[in-house]
Amino acid sequence: MELKRKVILISLTFIAIIQLLKGFPLVYSFMPQEMLSVYVEADGTLGITVYCIVQTESIPSDFIDDNLWGAYIKFKKGAVRAGAGYLVPDGDFDDAREKIYRWLDFFQETLNAKGYKIVNEDVHKTLNPKTHSGYIDMIGMDFSINCDFNELIDLFMSLKPNDGFLKMINKNNVMVDRILEVKISIIGPIIEDKYMLSPLEDKVYVELRISIEFPKYFEYEVGRTYVLDVNSILNYTEPIVTYSKSTFSAISVQLEVPGFNDFEFIDIKPEGLNFLRGKVEGKLARYEITNLLPAKPFLGGTVIGRIYVKFRVVQRGLTIPFEGSKIIGGLMVLNVDEELIFIIWSLNLWLLFLVLFVC
Repeated sequence: MELKRKVILISLTFIAIIQLLKGFPLVYSFMPQEMLSVYVEADGTLGITVYCIVQTESIPSDFIDDNLWGAYIKFKKGAVRAGAGYLVPDGDFDDAREKIYRWLDFFQETLNAKGYKIVNEDVHKTLNPKTHSGYIDMIGMDFSINCDFNELIDLFMSLKPNDGFLKMINKNNVMVDRILEVKISIIGPIIEDKYMLSPLEDKVYVELRISIEFPKYFEYEVGRTYVLDVNSILNYTEPIVTYSKSTFSAISVQLEVPGFNDFEFIDIKPEGLNFLRGKVEGKLARYEITNLLPAKPFLGGTVIGRIYVKFRVVQRGLTIPFEGSKIIGGLMVLNVDEELIFIIWSLNLWLLFLVLFVC
């Protein structure tokens, strides 16, 4: 086992040097400011998640201080919850709790809520995100609040921008029986760097996230052709355009392979996206079509047009590679001596890197 680790570490070092010399970025330490993710499970269930970072004056800026990790209000699994988290550098947990309850009062007043219940209080130490060394106390609290779901949807709709991926989301396609999650997260100064955000003086950064699901949207049969058309699914007739203030917008379409079959891809829009094959223990598990890995960020105001995938279900071994997008590599997961090894490989760059996870 020790020899295996040494081989992997030597490989990592060698490959990292080669890729850096080629100017190929190995690690992205930031998140897209806007993203649309589509996932199709092996049974044909289709899910869509959209999130976007926006600036708003609807949240009081005086609620924000340097120790705020974040605050949120969300609907998930039929319940509305709220919460907040703070670093506690001076050990004054009472002051931190008072700030958390201030967020709770704000959410209750905004949503006309009628009471709350404490679900969880977590006090622990975390790596100091300001210095990236040493540990610091942190407290987080979660509450269940009693409010009308429509109040949360109204707040979400009032905060979402007039352009970007979230423009496709409206009350007509957001029905309670389809929603997996609706979440409004206030981003504290501590994690602004995660999204490459610049500090604000009189506004607040908010992440708006929504996930909807269409159970068994596809009923797979070998030989049949299927179309995944996000515009049609969301009944959106305009061209898809990225959020005008985004510096990094991303798309990810993942299709889980059903059983022992495979997919033959006929048409993909937009063109030029990366095409990945994912494997688990050597077996083909999924495909991903994305402008991530390596990152090809869409800038603000980029016209995407349609997000469209036409594919056919075939018997495994009969797949014809799709030529409209560039196949850059894939992901393989191996279980070796009770350790999971994730290998990300590339056709044009040979091996990108290996990552060893000790379980």
